[in-house]
Amino acid sequence: MQACIALVAVGQALIWWRALAWYPRLPDRIPVHFSMGGTPDRWTDRGAEWFVLPGVSTGLTMLMVLIGLFIGRMAFRTPSLVNMPNKALFVRLSPAGRMRAVAPTRVFLAWSSATVTFLFAFILEGSARVAIKETSTLPLWPMITFMGLVFAG
Repeated sequence: MQACIALVAVGQALIWWRALAWYPRLPDRIPVHFSMGGTPDRWTDRGAEWFVLPGVSTGLTMLMVLIGLFIGRMAFRTPSLVNMPNKALFVRLSPAGRMRAVAPTRVFLAWSSATVTFLFAFILEGSARVAIKETSTLPLWPMITFMGLVFAG
C-alpha cells in the first residue's frame, strides 16, 4: 500500500509539473473534452481551466487515499462504523483481524488512486499535444488499459 501511495505522490507531482511546463506553450484555444474516438469535441480559451484536470486528479486521488487510511483507523478504533457484510463478526475480531479484513479494500483504493493519477497524467499530456497540433487525437487504448488496471486491482 505504501508503494501505491508513493506512486500517487510522484504522479501528482508529475501532473502539476507538466501542467505548469505546458501552460506557456499552449495556444489561445485548448481542448477540454474528447469524443470516444479521441478527437477533441469541446474547446475553451486558455486560462485557469487548464488546471482543472490536475486539480480534479489531486482531489480524487487524495480522497481515495484518505478513505483508505480512515477505513484502517476506523477498523482499529471504531469497528462498528465500518460497513462490512457480517458486521457482528467483524466487530468481534481482534484489532489485527479487523485490519486484515479491511486490507484488500485499502490496497484497492491505493492501487486505484495510483492508476487514476497516471490516467490523468496521460490525458493532460495528450491534451497539450493536441492543443499544439503535435497530434490530432488522444489515443483510446491507453485509457482502456488504465481503466483495466483499476479494475484488475
